[in-house]
Amino acid sequence: MRLFKYTNHYGVNVLRDLQLKVTPPNELNDPFEFSPYFSGKVTQEHVVERMKSFTPRQFYDEMVKAGNKLPPFEQYELDLRRKAPLLLKHGVQGLQQSYEKLAAAHLDWISKKMGLVCLSEEGNHVLLWSHYTDGHKGMVLEFDTAHEYFKQFSKFQKVKYSEKRVPIDFTLPTTDSELEEEVRNVIYTKNTCWAYENEWRSLFLLEQCHQKLDDRNIQKTLYSTDIPSDLMKNVYLGFRCPLEVQNKVAAAKKDRNLPFTLFKAFLHPREFRVEYKAM
Repeated sequence: MRLFKYTNHYGVNVLRDLQLKVTPPNELNDPFEFSPYFSGKVTQEHVVERMKSFTPRQFYDEMVKAGNKLPPFEQYELDLRRKAPLLLKHGVQGLQQSYEKLAAAHLDWISKKMGLVCLSEEGNHVLLWSHYTDGHKGMVLEFDTAHEYFKQFSKFQKVKYSEKRVPIDFTLPTTDSELEEEVRNVIYTKNTCWAYENEWRSLFLLEQCHQKLDDRNIQKTLYSTDIPSDLMKNVYLGFRCPLEVQNKVAAAKKDRNLPFTLFKAFLHPREFRVEYKAM
């Protein structure tokens, strides 16, 4: 099986540095990435179980953060036993709101810890060429998934496409297989409008990636992960790829002794189709 990376002139950096860009999910072009909705219902029994894992102070702080108006902590602690039913009611409402906010904030939370590398099954798709290669000015990198890299150093999985957002129930125990499956679905599910991409993706811990400041925005950190020199089987230059970029690709191939075959794309003279010719 082959997977493909559509990219703009940044593809030169991939070949020169032998690194793939790792992107936090909240920087992707789909704002619904990693955005489930809370589908559970908080019960008093669940609140009691949660309270067992918190000190009174921790539980109080969580309820206040969720928007509950509670008395000062000292008074709250005195009333804890005397007004247990009322406090449980606050706990149910507070945790329900807290879980809903947690689901809404899931994208930004996970983007502080994890990043993605996204590839496609499609090796020659006009929309992908147009959307991700700067209007055919960039290139497509082809990878062979039989390479040891895909077996040992990455965990690419196929994206599922759905009309509905993924539900998640935080009231389930963290060791529950159902919750694990829900988390997996959040990571690997996108709206059906993206189905033409036939995407595969892999998660990477940002702390384990190479990091550098973005020259164009020093407030932003760029992440990347190493790849072996023989991972690219073929490289396809867009039909509008500038000569300067073509020369940089050829130089990287020579300097790094990269074994890929280089192709140039051109438009079919009669059909809505891009074709490739070896250079």
